Amino acid sequence: MAAKTFFTGVLLKSFNFTPNKVLLNNSYRAPLVNTAVLNLRSHASAVTATEKLKGLNIPDKPKRPLSPYLRFVENYKHSVLKENPDIKITEVVKKCAEKWNSMSEEEKQKYKENYKIESEKYSQTISDYNKSLTNEQIQALKEIALEKKTKKQKRKMKKKTAEGPKGKENGLTAACALQQRNE
Repeated sequence: MAAKTFFTGVLLKSFNFTPNKVLLNNSYRAPLVNTAVLNLRSHASAVTATEKLKGLNIPDKPKRPLSPYLRFVENYKHSVLKENPDIKITEVVKKCAEKWNSMSEEEKQKYKENYKIESEKYSQTISDYNKSLTNEQIQALKEIALEKKTKKQKRKMKKKTAEGPKGKENGLTAACALQQRNE
């Protein structure tokens, strides 16, 4: 009896069945129960994928270099905050953007050259990082990426289904639609 209630609960949650729609005939119930069990197993494997990542001691991935503009903002925002300590962060960013736009190309070139050097250094470190990973670590990273992707897709689908169909038409729109169909 406990198994029957458990699977009924799983069916209700997994397939959005109402209690009167749950079929107790074994010929119909077996594929649904098997699907529900597979859903539970896939959830358990997703949890183990993240745990596997912790157990493999994967080093931190090197970060991409900041773009020339972001590097400028990082350097310049401190001087803006010293001048105006009470200013909001949005205003700080606006002032930085104004300063960046008013700069000449020669001044910006310094940041662009630094970016090129940092990006070359990054490409070297990322290739070293990729070479240092074992096959198990690479597989675990792929599983985590796939897990994140499926979670994102599920979230989008859930949001899409939560919006649901639009409400019923009122009398005026129904009459207009009827008139258009008759014409």
